[in-house]
Parts: sequence; structure tokens; C-alpha cells
Amino acid sequence: MKRLSVIIAVLLVLTACNRNKIEPEMLESDNLCLSIKGRTVFTYDEDDCQISFNRSSRTFRIGDDTMDDFFTLTTNVIPSSKGEKVKGDIQWTSESSVQSRKYIQFEVQKIENGTVWLWSKTDRIAAVVRILD
Repeated sequence: MKRLSVIIAVLLVLTACNRNKIEPEMLESDNLCLSIKGRTVFTYDEDDCQISFNRSSRTFRIGDDTMDDFFTLTTNVIPSSKGEKVKGDIQWTSESSVQSRKYIQFEVQKIENGTVWLWSKTDRIAAVVRILD
């Protein structure tokens, strides 16, 4: 019984640690998306989506052609380096409404060719956005 308790405790620790990291498949993908608590709520599709970036307001916007399905991220600074802390507000569509969260602390996980991978450990929110010139 004691051995079973130890195994369960180890599994719980491993599961908890995994929840505090951005999903590895997101870091390996160039696909723009928004994931909240492990569930992808929006994924960019080149055939029927559009992306925009407003440098002066630091706003990333990704949505389908009708903007019925979208997410918007506005940050306090334009992300520029791995490990940088960025605060942001997000807004996204769900099945029945528009959701939003404010004052989220993100950490830049990766920047490559204008694509930025952001992760909020506290809120378990991952966003992959693109800085357009």
C-alpha cells in the first residue's frame, strides 16, 4: 500500500509539472494558435483566415475571413527575445460568446522569423502570433 501511495504521488507531481509547460508540439509548430488550459481554442488556417499586427498598439489579431472566430492579443511591449516577460490582454471567441482575460503575464518561449511563442504558466495560456512588418 505504501508503495502504491509513492507511485501515485510521483505521477501527480509529473502531471503537475507538465501543466506548467507549454505543449512541446506547439513549440515545434509554426502554426499560429491560442491554447487555454491545454485546449486549443483557435488555430490559423491559411485558406480561410487572416492575420494582422498593429505595431503602434502592439495588437496581434488572427481570425477567419468573417471574423466570427478570432483571437486578439494586445501586449505591453513587442516581444523581442526568448525569456522576456510580456503582459497582455486576450480576447477570443468560444462557441457561444466572446471571452477575455486581462493582465496575463507571458514569457517568450521562442522567436523565429517573426513568429513568437508565448506561455503563461500561471494561467496555462499559450499563444503563437506573428510580428508583421
